[in-house]
Amino acid sequence: MFDPTNYEFAFNLSKHNCFKKLTGKCSLLLTDRQLRKYQKIDTSNKNSFNSVHYCRKLLDYIKLNGMPLPVISIEKKTCGHFSVIDGQHRICIAKTSGLNQVTATTSTSVESECAVCRNKDSSFSYRIKQRLGRTREYIR
Repeated sequence: MFDPTNYEFAFNLSKHNCFKKLTGKCSLLLTDRQLRKYQKIDTSNKNSFNSVHYCRKLLDYIKLNGMPLPVISIEKKTCGHFSVIDGQHRICIAKTSGLNQVTATTSTSVESECAVCRNKDSSFSYRIKQRLGRTREYIR
């Protein structure tokens, strides 16, 4: 068993597969009023990764049935962060909602930093967001 709440992850999510990246708000943290608002304007398929419903439905499923297969696969990088090889929505949901026991296979990278640490010096966008204190979207 692995506790994702104790570690930091470098997620590789975008506005095409993550509601938070699309709107700036995590669907799991919306108030009822915000949820109703986004439900009215959500034109994507309810099973689409960036739909307001996707992570909420997956969390409900996990609470009822446990973590779906395949097993989450993560790798600890030399910078100390974890990169998700398989299951980044599931690990993000577990971390966000405070689920502290997930089944995951872990491995350790011998010579590799996570993508965020590897590219942060060359990324203009990262440097601007760092000055604004908004880099938590890269490492959580």
